[in-house]
Amino acid sequence: MRLTVRLSFILALLVVGCVELPTEAYDNPLDKQAQSEEGIAPPALVFSPDSVSVNSGNAVTVNAYVMGAENLRGAHLQIDYDNSMVSFTAVTIGDLFSGGTESLVIAEDKSDNGLLDVYISFGGASSLSVSGNGNIANITFSTLAVGKTVLTFTSASELADPDDNVIEIKGFGEGVIDAQ
Repeated sequence: MRLTVRLSFILALLVVGCVELPTEAYDNPLDKQAQSEEGIAPPALVFSPDSVSVNSGNAVTVNAYVMGAENLRGAHLQIDYDNSMVSFTAVTIGDLFSGGTESLVIAEDKSDNGLLDVYISFGGASSLSVSGNGNIANITFSTLAVGKTVLTFTSASELADPDDNVIEIKGFGEGVIDAQ
């Protein structure tokens, strides 16, 4: 009996001792601490994920997020991209603004300059706004060549409250499209 208990105990120790714990990378572009280490303080505009890989010639969607916004009614995102590597295809409204019955998103592509202007806003009731972190736009690009393209929010990007007052953006993240 003692031998069976000891063998069971030893077997249990071996099984538990042999379990390998996973080592996962926790790379969350919406993590306030991780962004502060990169010099990005809220309110901020970031891409999530901040890096995507795709086969050359295929389309890829990047998601623009706002971090730490208070009383946000609308946004103008100006994104700089390499027009020899990717071309703008489409934009849809993100989850943060989808609660408004008359929310809208408009894109103006200046592909000759490699600039994309995206305008997002709540429609309807003048008091409608949101606060916090969330996806504000989903932007699809088609890859044109093999290589990495850096997406950058320019300083012309703006956030606005319901009274159309500018909300200062304290940080701008970057995104990378890696076409292989």
